[in-house]
Amino acid sequence: MYATVRVNGDAVSWTISASDIAATARGIVEASAPVILPVLGPAAGRLILSPRAASTVALQPPPAGGDVIPSHSDIPVARIYLPSDTWCANSLPGYALARGTDLEQLEVSIADAMHNSAVTTVVLLASTSVEGPGFAVLNGASLPYAVIIPVSRR
Repeated sequence: MYATVRVNGDAVSWTISASDIAATARGIVEASAPVILPVLGPAAGRLILSPRAASTVALQPPPAGGDVIPSHSDIPVARIYLPSDTWCANSLPGYALARGTDLEQLEVSIADAMHNSAVTTVVLLASTSVEGPGFAVLNGASLPYAVIIPVSRR
């Protein structure tokens, strides 16, 4: 069974595999640390959820008769999705990560920042119009969630 997750009314709903939505909700409520949810779409990856910083987490089953199709997006470079008021469904979600980013270490770093109310940085892929990489500064105390999206060739 699948469920959709929407955090704080963000522009994107994420599809997860959940055999028991009520149990998933209880797990979020009872968590004393960030919760990791594997996501299937709109891009496959791992959602790092901070129950402390998220004011709302909506978990819903798919529409009656609707079937959830896992992501078939081609993701040429790993990305990080951060909460946003807008997102164009025709574009790749989030920011491109610097090549060679250790995604497991990034997940740990973000979860630690959320758990300890600390600040961490993420190195972004250099834009073609500027020299050097970009950076995202994440305040773990107020970041409700982030999604790490690995390279995916479909």
